[in-house]
Amino acid sequence: MEIAIGLVGLAFLGVVLWTNGRYMRELAEGHKTLMEGQKILIEGQRALMEGQKEIAKGMERVAQMAQAVHQGQTEMVRMLQRIDAQIRA
Repeated sequence: MEIAIGLVGLAFLGVVLWTNGRYMRELAEGHKTLMEGQKILIEGQRALMEGQKEIAKGMERVAQMAQAVHQGQTEMVRMLQRIDAQIRA
C-alpha cells in the first residue's frame, strides 16, 4: 500500500514539475517579448525626440521668416508714408 501511495506521489510530483517547466518556458518567452517591446519603445522615443528637435528648428526658421516679413512690411509702410508726404507737398 505504501508503495502505491509513493508511486502516486511520484506521478503527481512529475505532473507538477512538468507543468512548472512549461509555465517557466512560457514566462521566459513572455519576458523575451517584453524586452523586445521595450527596445522598440526606446527606439521610438529616440525617433520622437529627433523629430521634436527638427520641429523646433523649423519653428525657429518660421519665426525668423515672420520677423523678416514684419520688418519688410514696416519698411514698406515707411516708404509709402514718404511717397505720400512727397505727393502732398
